[in-house]
Amino acid sequence: MSSIQCQIPTLLCAITYMIHQVWNLFVP
Repeated sequence: MSSIQCQIPTLLCAITYMIHQVWNLFVP
């Protein structure tokens, strides 16, 4: 797994991070 580096700390980054966390729960 490659870590995602956000150059611009915005709400989009937070949403993207949250989506990946939820995605990992349903798609192992």
